[in-house]
Amino acid sequence: RHDPATVPGRIFTTLQRLIRLRASQPALCNGDMEVIRTDNEHLFGYVRQWQGHRLLAIVNFSEQPQIFDSNLLRLYGPGTYFVDLIEEREFVTNGMITLAPYQFLWLVPRLMTDDGR
Repeated sequence: RHDPATVPGRIFTTLQRLIRLRASQPALCNGDMEVIRTDNEHLFGYVRQWQGHRLLAIVNFSEQPQIFDSNLLRLYGPGTYFVDLIEEREFVTNGMITLAPYQFLWLVPRLMTDDGR
């Protein structure tokens, strides 16, 4: 598990990263959970929030890629720009998101910079 070149090492390293990431998100450590609409029977979605912190999770429980309409995020989160904490990838709520088999997203609103970007 201590050799990142091996399968056990990659799994161990990834799990450690996810544990640290989860611990850094107050909404995942505390607070309330609300199940949200995904319009896809293979996807499960929920919002966690606590003291002004908000995280939206979308989970694919299928062995097939699944599609999610990102416009639904507008119903549950502030803004139209989100960042997936797992892959550090940005999403705009204006189209479809494809989740790989068993993929999950932890989405938080993207913070705007001083120049509005």
